[in-house]
Amino acid sequence: IDGSVVMERYQYTEIHFSDQFFSEYFSRFYQASPTLGQSLVIQTPEVIYPVHHISRLEPESLSVVYAQGLEWVEESIDYRLIEEVRVEASVS
Repeated sequence: IDGSVVMERYQYTEIHFSDQFFSEYFSRFYQASPTLGQSLVIQTPEVIYPVHHISRLEPESLSVVYAQGLEWVEESIDYRLIEEVRVEASVS
């Protein structure tokens, strides 16, 4: 069965999301997507972002690139809006 398994999960109740957190834990997603079929998922109250890679880390927000339909979209997300960050790996 094809699916995905959650490898890592960080929630706003346990972690202070910041540029330091993302550069420390997710450097492999910075300006490149890691191989190994891992995907970074960032969840806010309104949107779940299936992140391809992180393009920028700012003091108050990060910019992510993700696929929307057939296009690549870049969007900025405030750290304070993030509820959960997880890494999913595809399993077949």
